[in-house]
Amino acid sequence: MFDQKEKLVLLLVSSVYFCVFSDFMMMMPLGPQIMRLFALTAQEFSFLVSVYTASAGFAGPLAAFFLDRYDRKKLLLITMLGFFVAVIGTSSAQSFLMLVFARTFTGIFTGVIGALSLTIVSDAIDIKRRGAAIGITMSSFAFASIFGVPSGLFLANKFSWQTSFGALSVVSLLVILLVFLKLPKMDKHLRSNNRQDAWATFKFILQDSSRRWVLLFMFALILGHFSVIPFLFPAIILNGKIAEGQLPIIYIGAGLCTIFSSVLFGAMADKLGKKKVFAMALLLSLIAIYLITNIGPSSIGFAIFVVSLFFGLMAGRMAPAMTLVTATVPSEYRGNFMSLVNSVQHLTTALAAYIAGMVVVKEADGTLANYGRVGMMAIVFSLIALIISRKIVPIEGEDNQSFKVSSR
Repeated sequence: MFDQKEKLVLLLVSSVYFCVFSDFMMMMPLGPQIMRLFALTAQEFSFLVSVYTASAGFAGPLAAFFLDRYDRKKLLLITMLGFFVAVIGTSSAQSFLMLVFARTFTGIFTGVIGALSLTIVSDAIDIKRRGAAIGITMSSFAFASIFGVPSGLFLANKFSWQTSFGALSVVSLLVILLVFLKLPKMDKHLRSNNRQDAWATFKFILQDSSRRWVLLFMFALILGHFSVIPFLFPAIILNGKIAEGQLPIIYIGAGLCTIFSSVLFGAMADKLGKKKVFAMALLLSLIAIYLITNIGPSSIGFAIFVVSLFFGLMAGRMAPAMTLVTATVPSEYRGNFMSLVNSVQHLTTALAAYIAGMVVVKEADGTLANYGRVGMMAIVFSLIALIISRKIVPIEGEDNQSFKVSSR
């Protein structure tokens, strides 16, 4: 399906994503430990998650001014070096304020890396195979679940939570070296005759109604996903009565399921159409959202099942969704547009975490109340995203043709 050069690009981008996902995901299971050590409330921990995603979101519009003006490889190396330094800052934090600053700078570089990585994959792989390619790169989320997070938890339990991020900084440095040595130049977009100044590019991108729908689509889709995430593992521990020491097993199960679903739904999107597969995965994911946000005292087997179902189906709906999004803009504008999309994703993630923190409260017995209400909100916004997806008209691929036929 992919030649050697394409496989190398996918491997390197997946490695970059592995570092970014591991960094973000480790904060969740380490939440109870960090809250205990820094004496944080649920609202303060929610703020810690939000400041990371908010800074990533604000970095997006700024990145849009230069993302399509340079070789994508050079930009990836620069932003990965910034990420590396920020992760070291996280591992060195000795107070809540220091941790907030470190997570802010980590988020800034992560925001650019996310848009840049997806743009590189989209430039390297044509639309007919892009669903499978994005599914493969998104499976790095699963590898982070299987290897990154359990390793981080082991180090946190053996030494301290700072050790987990210190180890991640070493892995990130190795990935930077591989990108420098092996990733080919990514400058095809610079040869276009349609390049304009930044403001003209913004105007071109946003004058198309379909691309405006994309931004609203991402807002609803992410709100219907990441409102559940901040308190997912605290709920598993506090409401599900699962011991912290059993979290690595849950992560491994969820990771294996996500690898399978990312590749499967990505490949299905190429064969059956992005919109059809997205709709199927989204409707199935509503079941997982309900189960995870209403969990009570459970066995470890049920906890593994429901968490695996949630992460598997969420990955399953994101693969065709992101493939659809990348197909709405030409290559020479894709970096700028994806930085805006990535900005919406991160700002909405921050908003979702903030809302969840305002709704969820910790009871006197230690359990989390009102998590089910967060689940209902996530279900509603997921359905809104499904409706909006019908408004998106890609300029590449068969979904464009099928949409035109159905709209007559």
